[in-house]
Amino acid sequence: MIPQSVIKFELTAKKIMSPVWPADILGAIDMNKASRGEKHFEEHCLRCHSDETLTSVDEVGTDPGRAANFARLRQDGKSYAQLLADLGKAVIDKSLTKHGLTRADIRVVEHSDQPVWRITNAYHSRPLKGIWASAPYLHNGSVPTLWDLLQVETDRPKEFLVGRELDPEKVGIDAQRQTDEAWVFGTRQVGNSNKGHTYGVHLKNTEKSDLLEYLKTL
Repeated sequence: MIPQSVIKFELTAKKIMSPVWPADILGAIDMNKASRGEKHFEEHCLRCHSDETLTSVDEVGTDPGRAANFARLRQDGKSYAQLLADLGKAVIDKSLTKHGLTRADIRVVEHSDQPVWRITNAYHSRPLKGIWASAPYLHNGSVPTLWDLLQVETDRPKEFLVGRELDPEKVGIDAQRQTDEAWVFGTRQVGNSNKGHTYGVHLKNTEKSDLLEYLKTL
């Protein structure tokens, strides 16, 4: 695939919208519950998920492994972030030379005029559009459903089957109804901790249910 085709592909991908809850498959959304849930979303979720932001590892409390590995220095003093930056630049420069393009030609598909790899000691928080379709949750995929994410850490599943079947009530992976293609995710393994992100865990069960109903509408 030549760069011009890649650029066209990236520009087309920018037009893709988040998936809409498939009511004909997973059931209709209860809009009364969703209306009540919106208030809980504004109180417990909106601060971090109104835009693309960074939330520090210390604040969110989730498994620090990925952030730590990204920042860890090698013997030559370079971090993983710097190695990726160097490799990415080398690959792009070689491709531009080969196809007679300039960096200005590919700037139209970049998110920033001067994209950089950074050590942030934080995790990316994004708007929750289509969140119902992106299980399992947290940056390491350690929580199967949004309902489980709203439970205190000790009540979250220690392991679960990962597959394609969805749970429309808990909103996420239906770990009890999977095919032979499913595999077991264990949260006790290094880097797989399901701790942290305790926002909203002390809501009443009815309030959690309302919140999930609202998240289906995003």
